[in-house]
Amino acid sequence: MAGWLLVIGSMSFIVGALNPALGPVWSAPPGAQLRLIDDAALAWTITNVLFVVGTIFTAVGLWFLPERVGDRGLPIARAASVLYLVAATLWIASLAFRLAVTPDAAAAFVVTGSMDPAYVLMERWAHGLFGAFTYLAGASLVALGVALIVGRRPSRATGSFAILIGLAIALGYAIAGDMPPFVAYIPTGLIGIVLLRQRANAAA
Repeated sequence: MAGWLLVIGSMSFIVGALNPALGPVWSAPPGAQLRLIDDAALAWTITNVLFVVGTIFTAVGLWFLPERVGDRGLPIARAASVLYLVAATLWIASLAFRLAVTPDAAAAFVVTGSMDPAYVLMERWAHGLFGAFTYLAGASLVALGVALIVGRRPSRATGSFAILIGLAIALGYAIAGDMPPFVAYIPTGLIGIVLLRQRANAAA
């Protein structure tokens, strides 16, 4: 089950992130960003729903993963899954803001040409939640990678990759102040693929 959950979670998020209608949105300044969101309101909703779905599936998949890493890595993997659950909760709260508040703020901005001060404060709060997710998810991936290496299952190479990505997203966010969130879903998807391949090989 963990394998399918992790693969579906990773693919859902990455498909959402690659939505071509939102390509210009991610790097646009605030005012231009709101206009672009208003122009692509449906794409904005679809992408953020996929983000929520991907995050939930990934969190549940990681919750079931510890039993698959071996006894030596079990305690670390459990800690990693709890840490990711906290990170996912914060990220989903930020995504809920994007879904419930941002479209109305974008429509209002197009009409008035100005941003509501209350929206600006709430947007900073939502961005802070994303920052917390980035750090916590990075720490979770590092812990998960250590668990895979120590437990030697399902793949030590995948564990090393998870550590690398975990450090990269946390340090990248600390230095640049931003980080494409889909990066955090690459190692979890890869772990899911490895689990499914091992299951197929065992069945054969």
